[in-house]
Amino acid sequence: MSDLLVKIKVFDNVLVNGVGVVTSPAIDMQFAERAEALLIRAASVLGTSDVKIEYAIGRTDQDADFGGFDDYTDLIASTNTDFATNKEGWHSVAMPNMLAPFVKLRVTGVGANQTDTRVDMDLVIRELI
Repeated sequence: MSDLLVKIKVFDNVLVNGVGVVTSPAIDMQFAERAEALLIRAASVLGTSDVKIEYAIGRTDQDADFGGFDDYTDLIASTNTDFATNKEGWHSVAMPNMLAPFVKLRVTGVGANQTDTRVDMDLVIRELI
């Protein structure tokens, strides 16, 4: 059996206004061997963006079947502190081994996040073929 790396667009220039929250739809991982990495960029014209990234897993794609985002360690607690030298560039974060058929990702503005912060995010998975 072989595998293939696949990039899934999660957010494309999505507004995370101040301390706003944006949650992805359920991402189907049933044919994925595992999630490899999360590619993220948060940027603002008004100042420095600051967001945290969380995940939750689910047994199905229905909201009632998902655990809470607070049940898991943040993937990124603060882009402003986790990435000191290039706060608003593209970053890659290793994904935990979730072993779940569905995942959701959530972006929350923290600290002094700007009102014009835009987020781009891709999930890289290893798919069995």
